[in-house]
Amino acid sequence: MANDATLAPARANAAPARPEDNPEPIFYKDPAKPKVEWTPPPNWPNSGSPTLITLFLRPTKGEAFKGKWSEAVEAARLEHPRRYPIGSEALCHSDTREPFVWFTPNSGYQFFAFKEVAIHFDPENCPAYGESGTTIIEAINKAARKLGAHVVDGLGKRLRRKEMDMLAQHIQDTLVRRQYEAEAARTSWPDKHTKRVQRELSFQFRETKHGPRGGYVSGSGRTVFFDAPKLPYEAGRALGIRMALEHIKYLETHSYSDGHLMATIESAFEMYTEDRESPKRLTRGNVAAGYLFIMMRLVKIGAKGVNLKWVQQQVEYREQEAEMEAKIHAAESKKLTARLKAAREAKRSGGAA
Repeated sequence: MANDATLAPARANAAPARPEDNPEPIFYKDPAKPKVEWTPPPNWPNSGSPTLITLFLRPTKGEAFKGKWSEAVEAARLEHPRRYPIGSEALCHSDTREPFVWFTPNSGYQFFAFKEVAIHFDPENCPAYGESGTTIIEAINKAARKLGAHVVDGLGKRLRRKEMDMLAQHIQDTLVRRQYEAEAARTSWPDKHTKRVQRELSFQFRETKHGPRGGYVSGSGRTVFFDAPKLPYEAGRALGIRMALEHIKYLETHSYSDGHLMATIESAFEMYTEDRESPKRLTRGNVAAGYLFIMMRLVKIGAKGVNLKWVQQQVEYREQEAEMEAKIHAAESKKLTARLKAAREAKRSGGAA
């Protein structure tokens, strides 16, 4: 009778189980994703960061605000960031929804009277892109105007326009410095004349040529949306699937930016066509095949969940646009024909004279 000792060598050499043999559901059975343990962001009000700035909104007159908190939230474009505890509103990045500035009333419920709003922001740990120092301070001022409040520092001293402008400049300088540092961290030099800057995803980059003195060579820039090495069949497909996973995670965390999805899929198809996948040789097509396998599966899954009425609405809208476009072209063509005809008649009249 076989035991674990005799089966061990066979198990070691056995082929790995294919996903189809032990399928993981593509969609969670429960519409809500599994709960992920929440961790506060670096710029969380209670982070204890040495660069965290704390201000307060306090009533200009009396002990309570004259305006409504809901109106201040709307005026300053505040929202409750997803995945964060209730009690604060924030000015968030329009694409990633990451918070820039936190606004926390001394009561977590806006229908209760409150006398103070704490403002926390950390220019060293908030998103480096998406807002400027000026827009951040404008959001604070708009909230203050709606509430009938003034801005004070941690010592209770009121901040006038000059101090607020200085604060906006400090935030802006910090964000710009961080942006330069972030680009420098993503920059490499494959050779002394080629500068490469990584884009949104690890397999995308922008490349430019530079002369002996470091100057940019005009017209030398190119953007690579799908960079992949030549690999064996299974290793290539594994890398391609890993790249698709990275792209999916990017799409999940961005509301507008898609990581150049169309250009990336187009580049992957071109790579697959030029260097076909093969189990017998190293090809870049093996990587492209893995990436496209996942992205095409997403399209197939999406077809089962898409709102067909929305698709039909897109068709109708484009057909209406096409009719309007045709009318505009017809009118322009008519005008052009009339001008040419008038020019010919004017030429004949001049020749006859």
